[in-house]
Amino acid sequence: MKTIKTVGLLAAVTVAMSALVTSASYAAARCNLFLSGAAFCEKPITPGVTIESGTRRPFRCTAGPLVIPTRDRRLTYLLTAGHCIRSGGQNGRWYSRTRAGGALVEIGQAGPYVFNLGADIGVIRVTNANWIEAGNTPVFAATAEWLRNEETTFPILGETTLRPREENCAVGQTNGGLCGEIAATSQTFRFRPSGITVAGLTYDQDVYSASGNSGGPVLVSKLGGYDVEGTIVGKKEHTFQMIYEPLGTALRELNALRGLSLELLTTANEERPVQNKEEKEEGERIEAKEKEEEVSERVQKEEEEAGEKAVKEELEEEERELKEKAEEEARNLPKILNKGKEVARAVRFSGESKLTSRVSILGNSLEVTCSATKTEGEFEAARPLGPFHFDFERCTTSLGGTCTGLGEREGIILSLGTFHIVYDKLGTGTELGGGVLFLVANTHFECTVSVIKKLILTLGQLLCLITPINTLSKKATVTCETTSTLGDPKETVYWNGAGTEVNIKEGLLSSENDSSFTMSAESTKGEIEAAEEIEIMA
Repeated sequence: MKTIKTVGLLAAVTVAMSALVTSASYAAARCNLFLSGAAFCEKPITPGVTIESGTRRPFRCTAGPLVIPTRDRRLTYLLTAGHCIRSGGQNGRWYSRTRAGGALVEIGQAGPYVFNLGADIGVIRVTNANWIEAGNTPVFAATAEWLRNEETTFPILGETTLRPREENCAVGQTNGGLCGEIAATSQTFRFRPSGITVAGLTYDQDVYSASGNSGGPVLVSKLGGYDVEGTIVGKKEHTFQMIYEPLGTALRELNALRGLSLELLTTANEERPVQNKEEKEEGERIEAKEKEEEVSERVQKEEEEAGEKAVKEELEEEERELKEKAEEEARNLPKILNKGKEVARAVRFSGESKLTSRVSILGNSLEVTCSATKTEGEFEAARPLGPFHFDFERCTTSLGGTCTGLGEREGIILSLGTFHIVYDKLGTGTELGGGVLFLVANTHFECTVSVIKKLILTLGQLLCLITPINTLSKKATVTCETTSTLGDPKETVYWNGAGTEVNIKEGLLSSENDSSFTMSAESTKGEIEAAEEIEIMA
């Protein structure tokens, strides 16, 4: 029987082809093809989709794993990050959609959350019939899996805990599906701008996260499905490496601090007793009373904590300094303006390459060339940065053969990450240049050269030029260049918002067949078109 090494949400697990997950073997929801910031599935509610609060300024996060109370298995809760519940309003309503552009459909009301030294986790109770199936399987023990770009969900078998150097994958509504290696466990991070410190967290070496991924499930591949390892809670400052909350810690803290005893919904327990009308109403009355008591206790606790004047003043002073520094840096960075010369709201863009894209490694004769590259992304509101999504197509190597992505549609290599508009030069007039700093998440090229498989992994920072600047236009040209030496990038220096020169000579790194990472470069030239006219004001 032929075996294959699968990567992506089937990360680094060698399995028999006949044992791969098939949508015919379990209950699955239909999902739409992934769009960053618009990741949606049809009924029932599914982990990995975009969710947003019902507040005046909606707060977007990602739906996490489904759980059920141990004392009443007829109820269903959706996990997400505790700071999402905090920002979306205590006991507030949360929503999702069944498709991009569709109407918002209420999921249910936010429940207890923890956002302190112990954990960053919260729950949303799933009560709206529009997100629940009739019968004894109201929701499926499944997850969206955006990396493979399939219109279906995949089963959840159980939970697991990994150690450093083991591999896992994360599902978020901004970045889709990303895979990498655990760097460290039991870590402590301080979240900005709240100043709240959370311990017991884990971060991955080469999975880069972005705003909106919080709450999404962290998964480990198993034969026939996936185990849940935790939920995304943020990213490391400056490096953007993904941070997540282990599931065991999350459930333990919810039980200890909020009295909510939960267990993960899996294929083994997804069939549950049916609740009649009277039982449902009685349960809702009991839950409402418990929530009132819980809110009262939480308010009392927060008031006591706020009474620690020295800590509060220290946090406020630090936040003020950070805000002033951020505002100062923002004043010194390029701005994205609309045709009214005002700072633009969120603006989406798309485009494609005009030249062949080439990825090369220093000291290596193997060069990957892709004859077409399509891109889409978004400038975030009032900020010169945002997420991007590249599709490399029709890729070959300088030694012959063809390339495809691991876990992707045949012949398509997916690259995700975030970008920042920076200064490529300092000065005035023609000396002033605009640059795009791409923070590239792990991108896999699997190439077949004379029946030999070659796996190339590329990640890190890529600096390119962008034109025009100081000109109102819907279109812009992005140019990435190399020197005459393969793997040697031409653009390596930019200036950040503090006016500091930054050198990323070895910003983009690649490895071949799990060898050590080596400096690499990409050359391409493409045109992007924004949804409206904008000006990159430098």
